Amino acid sequence: VYDEETVRLEQEEASARAEKTRREWELTSRSAASIRQHVAKLHPDERSPRGSLELGSASHGARGTLVSRGFSTVSAPPEGSADHQRSCMVIAGKMLRSQERRQSVGLRNASRQEEHKGKMERLSTALQAAEVRVVAQQRGLVDAQRRRAFEGEQRRSEQRKTLREMHRENDRIYEA
Repeated sequence: VYDEETVRLEQEEASARAEKTRREWELTSRSAASIRQHVAKLHPDERSPRGSLELGSASHGARGTLVSRGFSTVSAPPEGSADHQRSCMVIAGKMLRSQERRQSVGLRNASRQEEHKGKMERLSTALQAAEVRVVAQQRGLVDAQRRRAFEGEQRRSEQRKTLREMHRENDRIYEA
């Protein structure tokens, strides 16, 4: 059922999806690294408890300014910690679900296209069959009309012949 063109197109689509996933993964990795660097700049002392900063605290004036501007001061969990691993697992799960959704949508779209193609083929076949029936019906009507015309002409010819014979017979009777 699969032809080479369909297989080739599906392979191209799969490689495009894989490339897109790879680019998204790289972007996510770069973003995570950038966030870690930013957090490291904001929190040079990794041992400080998360969320201990308060707006305008004397010991952390620069960070308090960030809070007053609407930035979060909650640092990312240290790499390798349970929180970090859990966050990584959540992100990986989201990426996997996103990829599965894209594949599912792709499969549904392919299925719909296949259904549409089959429907169009069935419609085309039905239209061709209807066209053949119409042509046959028209031929039958034309043939019937020709037959009726021929039979009518034969009747008229027969009537003329009979009429001529009657005239001849009458002429013979009047001459004799």
